[in-house]
Amino acid sequence: MSSGTVIFCVLQTPNLANGGVESITEIMTRTRAVRPIVVTQEIRASTPRWRRIGLDVHVWELPYEIGTSFWSGMPWRFWQPLRRAASFVVSNVRMYRLTRTLGARVVHCNDLLSVFHFAVGARLAGAGIVQSVRDTKPVGERYGVRWRIGARLSHLTVVLSKEMVELLRDPLGLTGAAAKRLVYVYSVVDRQLFHPLPDANRLEMRKSLGIAGDQFAIGYVGAFNDKKGQLGLLTNATPSLVNKLPTARVYLAGDFEPDQNRYAERCRKAVAELGMGSHVHFLGFHSQMAAWYQAWDLVVLASRSEGLARSMIESLACGTPVASFEVCSAREILIDHDCGRLAAQGDYVALVETIVELAFNPALRRALGNRGAQVAAQFFRPEVAVRRYEALYKDLATRWSRAS
Repeated sequence: MSSGTVIFCVLQTPNLANGGVESITEIMTRTRAVRPIVVTQEIRASTPRWRRIGLDVHVWELPYEIGTSFWSGMPWRFWQPLRRAASFVVSNVRMYRLTRTLGARVVHCNDLLSVFHFAVGARLAGAGIVQSVRDTKPVGERYGVRWRIGARLSHLTVVLSKEMVELLRDPLGLTGAAAKRLVYVYSVVDRQLFHPLPDANRLEMRKSLGIAGDQFAIGYVGAFNDKKGQLGLLTNATPSLVNKLPTARVYLAGDFEPDQNRYAERCRKAVAELGMGSHVHFLGFHSQMAAWYQAWDLVVLASRSEGLARSMIESLACGTPVASFEVCSAREILIDHDCGRLAAQGDYVALVETIVELAFNPALRRALGNRGAQVAAQFFRPEVAVRRYEALYKDLATRWSRAS
C-alpha cells in the first residue's frame, strides 16, 4: 500500500472560505487509487472535516500565521523572517522523516508556501513533488524568483487551465523540454450541491433568502481584499448600475469582518457614503453557497487577477451566467463556450453595460445559463479531475522509482 501513498501538504489560511483547500479536499476524499495522508499547520475548519471522513491528518504547528508577509512587522525586525526560515528547516526535516516512514513516492504541495516548507525534505526522502499553482498576478506585476524556485523544486506543476499554462510557462522558467512539467487540471465542482433549480424551486429559494420578485439579484463572491476588487466595483460601477437599473441588488458573499479587515471596512464605508445601502448587501461567509448561486440572476467577477475563479465555475454549475473582467481563464471558459460575457480588465463602464444588457434580456441569460451548466457537467466533474490526478501520481511515482 505504501507505493500508493500520497502526502498532501495543505496550509490553511484564516479565511473561512478557501477555494484551493476545497479543491484539493475534493481530490483527497474521492480518490480510491491512492492512500491520502494530510499534513497541515493547525486545526481549522477543514481539519475536523478531513478526520470525519477518515483521512489520516498530521498537524504540524508553525511559528507564524499563514497569510502574513515574509517581512511582516517593521523592516528592521529581522526576527520574523528568521523564524519563518527556521520553520522551513524544521518542516522539511519532519517531512523527510514522514516520507521515509510511509515509503511515500509522491508529495503534493497545495501552494507555493507548502513547497518551501516540505519539498526539499520530501525530495531527499525519495519522493516526487507535485506543486499546485492556483493563482496569477495582475497584469504588469512581476513574478518573483520564488515562483521559479518552486517550479525547480517540483517535478510537476499543476495549474487550473490552458490559459494558465500559457501565462505561467515563462515566469516559472518551464520552457523547452521542461515545459512537459507544466500541466493543467480543471478545478472540481460538486454537482450534487451546485446544480440548476427548476423555476418553481428557484422562486421559492429566492423568497427564502429575502430576494424580492422584482429584484435583479447580482452575486459577488470572494474574500474581501484588493485582489478581489470589491471596492472598485462598489465605487466605480454600483452608482451607475443602480441609475440604469433601479431594481439591481448587489449581494457580496465572503469573509466580511470590517472591524478586523481594513479593506472590508473601506467597502462598508464606501457603500454608506454613496448612499447605496438599500442596493448593496454584505452577506458574510456562507458554508452553503449553492443556494445563493441558484437564486441570483447573475454573478459578477471584477477581480484584478485570478487563476480559475471558483465563483465563476460554481455559478455556471448552478445555471447562473457570469459577467467578468478579463482575468486568466475567463475567456477560455466564458467566451470559448459561450456561457458568459467579458469586459476588459478595469473597464467598469463596459461591465455595467454588460450587466444591464443581460438584465433586460432574460432569454439570453437563460441560454447562457443552460450552456454554463453543460460546461460544468463536462469539464468540472469530480471524477474527471480525480482520474487525471491519479494518473499523474502513478506516472510520477513510477518514473521516480526508476530514477531512485
